[in-house]
Amino acid sequence: MPRGVAAELPNRGTYVVDAGDGGLSRRALMRNGALLAGAAMLPGTAALAQRSGGYTRYNVASADGKRMLAGYSRAIGRMLDLPPDHPHNWYRTAITHFLDCPHGNWWILPWHRAFTGYTEQVVRKYSDMEDFAFPFWDWTQSAEVPAEMYDGVLDPGNRAFIGSAGEFKDRYESVLDQSGYWIKDPKPDDGGFNTPFGQLLIRATRFPDDVWFDMFKNPNMIAFFPNTLYPRSKARGLQRDNRRLDTPTRRAVSLPTLLKALSPLDFITFASDRTKFHSNVSGFGLLEGQPHNKVHNNVGGLIYDDATCGTNNIGGFMQNNLSPVDPLFFLHHSNLDRLWDVWTRKQTAFGYPTLPDGAPAQPGGQPVKGSAYAQWASEPFLFFIGLDGKPVPNAVAGKYATIGDFNYRYEKGSGEQVVPPPSAMLRAAPKRVIRRVQSALPGEAAAREVAAGRGVAVTLPAALLPAARGPAAPMLFAKVTLSLPPGSHGESFNILVHAGDPSKARIVESVSLFGGHGGTHGPLTFTVALSSALAELGSVRAGRPIFFQATSACPAPAAHHADTVEIVSVTVEAH
Repeated sequence: MPRGVAAELPNRGTYVVDAGDGGLSRRALMRNGALLAGAAMLPGTAALAQRSGGYTRYNVASADGKRMLAGYSRAIGRMLDLPPDHPHNWYRTAITHFLDCPHGNWWILPWHRAFTGYTEQVVRKYSDMEDFAFPFWDWTQSAEVPAEMYDGVLDPGNRAFIGSAGEFKDRYESVLDQSGYWIKDPKPDDGGFNTPFGQLLIRATRFPDDVWFDMFKNPNMIAFFPNTLYPRSKARGLQRDNRRLDTPTRRAVSLPTLLKALSPLDFITFASDRTKFHSNVSGFGLLEGQPHNKVHNNVGGLIYDDATCGTNNIGGFMQNNLSPVDPLFFLHHSNLDRLWDVWTRKQTAFGYPTLPDGAPAQPGGQPVKGSAYAQWASEPFLFFIGLDGKPVPNAVAGKYATIGDFNYRYEKGSGEQVVPPPSAMLRAAPKRVIRRVQSALPGEAAAREVAAGRGVAVTLPAALLPAARGPAAPMLFAKVTLSLPPGSHGESFNILVHAGDPSKARIVESVSLFGGHGGTHGPLTFTVALSSALAELGSVRAGRPIFFQATSACPAPAAHHADTVEIVSVTVEAH
């Protein structure tokens, strides 16, 4: 194909591809992300072709991205000035997120696509810019908060924002009381959960006072987010004179981590774990567990100290579920949505599924009845507010499986290299194969290994071991289910692997939670990329178990829970 020819990828808009850059074969794509780490990053280059009437989300570092910030600032100022009972009031937007946002499950991506998309439409209205679209913060390209986000109302510490928790409650208590959310539907369907009141009950938010308890008096919030919300000087943890992401967060947004996060071949491994309702927390995919969680927490003020292996908590909105008060939220989530689009186009190019199992074979078709997709697509999102100031009707997850009516597209950014240009596409994509190996030892033997301090054991077949790896070797992921103590939102935990000698263990990944609703409810699964750590061990043998352990990322006494982290189970997947 000639250089610069535009190619239509199904349902994703028109993109300009540079055939002269070559492409990734399936073998190259499936290899360890380190093989791609030296690939040239693409932010700000080869912008996609425009379609009439559409919007473009630009890199915030570009001239167009900075132009969008001017309109964004104008809109925020006007939305802050709206009365508290106005549906487009800036804080009302953040309260919607606090009441209904999903994290740690397979609905994080469609919910936040919709939330960001509807907010973008409202901001466009107040921005005086007909072409307004949120710019995205490509933290892989620039691992520091954009300097412009400390100017005027782009900084939540600006005096235009509310200055105390008491004032916040005084302004919005009557708004929640009169919202109608706690009025039960006289004829509820779906067990009574398909209403705002039903959705709130799933979160144990029985009445408005539960919201205020969760914001200001929840012991987990007080213990680990002492400065959350206020004072205003700490509304964002990373300040103008210290904008750089800390060491663990820079690793989480690095290109090797990003490429690993884009490698899964199925939606759930990519997008976080399946659960019953979008208010439940079940587990974190690599994209959510690494860049999403760690950027939120770090910008919000959980700052790792390299010298002491401790975390200082400065406080700030971004580390809890009122995070959209900070205007940086929408730049962060636009980048996550961009990466979902990148992964979708990668999957489409190689002929792999882009949605949960059971999705319609053709647009507009019917899903397989009772399938994973049918459950995922029908999940109701009942709290979005549209451009008309009214609740968005018929908002379900499947409506946001594609960008659709929001009609935006992205300037290219980091991670784009996983999408092969048409010149490199396979003539016949091979059948997708995902192999799973679970914790393998029987109960008594497993208990002895844990008691001996070696951890949870998994035995891998020879074909998956580092010695057998070649150009076509799969990418290995470990889904590690941890039982964490209450109040662990402010702490990071290391997942380690070894071949029988704990003193030679390698850290696979450091994981952490995001948010502040309640405590930790039940075991949580973290997906981590395993291939690199196994290759470093070098002593793994076929038929012999490898062992997984979990510890606090910092040794006692710095850690609150150094001895109370337990691995419940491990599943290794080969993609």
